[in-house]
Amino acid sequence: MLNLIKMDLHRLFRIKSFWIMILTTLILTVFGTYMTYFGSTNYEPIVSSNNMALEAPDIQIGFGVMIKPEWANKVDFNELFNSNIQGNMLAILCAIFTVIFVNGDQKNGYIKNIAGQFSNKGMLVLSKLVAVAVQLLVIFIVFSVTSALIGKICWGDKLVFDAVSDFVKLFSIQYLLHFSFASLISAFTIILKSGSLAMTFGIFSAAGITSLLHSLIDILLHKCNVSKEFSISNYFIENCIKTFSIDLNSDDFTRIVIVGIAVFIASTFASMLIMQKRDIR
Repeated sequence: MLNLIKMDLHRLFRIKSFWIMILTTLILTVFGTYMTYFGSTNYEPIVSSNNMALEAPDIQIGFGVMIKPEWANKVDFNELFNSNIQGNMLAILCAIFTVIFVNGDQKNGYIKNIAGQFSNKGMLVLSKLVAVAVQLLVIFIVFSVTSALIGKICWGDKLVFDAVSDFVKLFSIQYLLHFSFASLISAFTIILKSGSLAMTFGIFSAAGITSLLHSLIDILLHKCNVSKEFSISNYFIENCIKTFSIDLNSDDFTRIVIVGIAVFIASTFASMLIMQKRDIR
């Protein structure tokens, strides 16, 4: 198993898509952070006809970043970090690089050379997920460091780095959620044997298009006398990424963590089961 992981990590660092994704993350983070700065410094409240200021709606820029008016004077890096992630920019990258890597050895026939060496072909899934986890960790680090540097350039002393423990919590939970999302995309890639379908599903989910399906399910559930406070979207990984914040109450925090772990376990188990039973050609 260790040798298999080493082979997948070696393949990861040698493929061009790995470095392209790192560069893409860097460019999108610079662009997203600057646009957040531009939006916050040009924020203007809505004023009524009698010159009374009204509460302005949330502003969405680029990947749906939510801007707070007080960011014109002071920005908590934790809020900036999580706000940019909630725009699902990294989730979209997950949907792309996971499919490229997981589908790569099937596309070039590499998997046929090694599958016969393992009695349990499910190990091939675990080694791929280890490599995906490494790439995702690198992307998160690049995203975090770039956000901090560009944020410091844009806001200067207005950008504050308070509560390191909160940042560690944000980083860890969002990493868990994104890795769970990546494992789900990996499962779709393996089960469907189609990289294009899996990537399309992942991008649509990250972009929020699947929320239309969630709304339809909610309508049907509410007509069946299910409480109107219940929403099926709360149990989909892409929505958990969008809604997670350090300010959530303990129940919502626990729910999101459980959803992330459950999606990872279910996706991995399904992928390993299909891989074990499938004849690799």
